Amino acid sequence: MPPSCVACGYDALATAMHALCSMVSTMWQAMPGRLAFSQDMFLNIPLLADWNAILARMEQLVNDALLCANKKHINFDYQIGHEVLKYGKMLQGKLKPKITGLFDILWVCSNGTVLICLHPGITELVNVCCTLPNWEPIPF
Repeated sequence: MPPSCVACGYDALATAMHALCSMVSTMWQAMPGRLAFSQDMFLNIPLLADWNAILARMEQLVNDALLCANKKHINFDYQIGHEVLKYGKMLQGKLKPKITGLFDILWVCSNGTVLICLHPGITELVNVCCTLPNWEPIPF
């Protein structure tokens, strides 16, 4: 190998190491080296990390993510005789429908699954996360 290629490899390693040491984590709001060694990575300045504040920020981010996920939750009591729509597989083509048909519920299980009738004599056990309830009222 020519000496210039070896120097390029060392430069690339040095650049990668510098990038890792100088990146700021969004969750911790600090560089990993600062937290690990209680020292700034560029200047000779000691750092006292407030771990309680870091943990409180992490907890706040997790709580915000849970609130966002809970807003998407559909609160619906599945019952026998209701109709549901079923989400298709994710690896479909662009033009294929993502949600298919109205299927009757034949059985509701306590573990969050429903038995739906795809065709006469063909049933499928599906998790309620993969279904969307039909919001039209059913006459009694």
